[in-house]
Amino acid sequence: MMKFKIKNYKFEIIIFSIFLLIGLFTFQNYGMGTDEAFQRDHSIVNYKSYISSFSSINQTLESKGYYTDIQDYPYKYYGVGIQLPLVFIENLFGFKLSNQTVYYMRHLFCFLLFFISVIFFYLILKNYIVKNKNYAILGSIFLILSPRIYGESFYNIKDTVFMSLFIINCYYILKFIKKEKLKSSDIIKLSLITALTINSRIIGGIGIFFGIVIKLFQNKTKLKPVLLEIAKIIVITIIIFIAITPASWENPITYFFDCVKFFFNYSDPNSHVILPCYYFGKVIKSTDLPFHYVLVWIYITTPLLYIILFVIGSYNNIKNLIKNKFMKCDNLILFPNLILFVMLIFLMVTKPVLYGGWRHLYFLYPIIIIDAVIGLKYLLEKFYKYKKIIYIVIIINQLGLIIWMSVNHPYQNEYFHFPFREYKYNNFENNYSRISTVEALRYIVKHDNKDIITVTTPYNDRGYNLLPKSQAKRIISYYNKGNITDYIIDDNIDGDKELEKICKPVKIKKIENIRLYTIYKCH
Repeated sequence: MMKFKIKNYKFEIIIFSIFLLIGLFTFQNYGMGTDEAFQRDHSIVNYKSYISSFSSINQTLESKGYYTDIQDYPYKYYGVGIQLPLVFIENLFGFKLSNQTVYYMRHLFCFLLFFISVIFFYLILKNYIVKNKNYAILGSIFLILSPRIYGESFYNIKDTVFMSLFIINCYYILKFIKKEKLKSSDIIKLSLITALTINSRIIGGIGIFFGIVIKLFQNKTKLKPVLLEIAKIIVITIIIFIAITPASWENPITYFFDCVKFFFNYSDPNSHVILPCYYFGKVIKSTDLPFHYVLVWIYITTPLLYIILFVIGSYNNIKNLIKNKFMKCDNLILFPNLILFVMLIFLMVTKPVLYGGWRHLYFLYPIIIIDAVIGLKYLLEKFYKYKKIIYIVIIINQLGLIIWMSVNHPYQNEYFHFPFREYKYNNFENNYSRISTVEALRYIVKHDNKDIITVTTPYNDRGYNLLPKSQAKRIISYYNKGNITDYIIDDNIDGDKELEKICKPVKIKKIENIRLYTIYKCH
């Protein structure tokens, strides 16, 4: 076994240390997304299934309004296995931690998981894809300096958490593909992370599916030992998946198919509302999206240089595939690209329910970066004489991203690449997560001395959870604009002309001339 030598990884340690420190010092700067409170509720309901025999804990949770039976829970298909340790920590403190502490703990958890996944992404590039530590470092920097992904890695406990799990899962699947035989410990690790990934999103099974297909194809002459290994992985994965998914305990097979159906044709199970999507200036139902919806969103929200390098890398991959007559190809590069292109074709053909941009498909983004690194490697090898120019372009691009992300902190999730930064106004959805509501509430409690302040906060009426307890108890938050309140926090990018007739705008927050919110004082 090769020993780890710090001197051989000095630059990596510096990069990852800076990344970690920035995250640790800034995770409290991010507001509360619209899904965070719901995800906490889902995780507590699931946790309750584990401790149902402890009556004192049950009574505490039931007094807070949590369901007694997960089978009756309308959101039982949301897998939250990876979040259960967070509820366990709350349990250790008798569920008496302040809401601010609970949600900041969740922000830190999201970031640390993303941090760990970037290390695994580095290992994927270094050990399996480009097999060069310098390109692996660059690829890791590309992933970190992806504004939307970076910003949402602090609070998007659904989509970026799933992406992080998917990266780690792909590392172990690639190890499974490459090695002739896995150790028992590696089989358990692969099965565990696969179960967690599938639990987080049922589509997470696509990774192990293609991993098995490739493994069988490359070992078609000696199938018996491979089939035995695959059987072990499948059985252990199923056991772990069922163990961390209480809603499946009653009937695992039915649960699996119902889960696929639930997310493919999603509408809120309580309200049965079909969510609207803002796309090229039109409001479109999430059930009626055009085939190009995902492709356009990926293009306009990914740094342009990454897109160019991705196209070059994909071209190189396809060229090599055709050159080798689809027979002799690098299966380690084929694996992620099979996932990417099969998923994109599937989405364009079937047009499943999506909303809020392409956040549900963030798990595909690391594969885009993988192909971008392959594209960069191809450029540097083919145009070796111009490598200094290529490096200068890369450096300028990364510095530009660092500046943009710093200036617009903590709203990196609003990133559109040039020239769509101007075109996004009134054409594409902005501020989906509404994390800016917390900043608006902080402004209100700072500038209003009343003991009780009533505020209307459409779309994110739980933002007060990130305020200190002394401030949060002063806020009474309403969801509906029909309520007569002291303040209204409006996230219309043009403001509300009708509202301005009866209320006074006291604070406007903008990112690149797009309003994130307007605070209206009504009394």
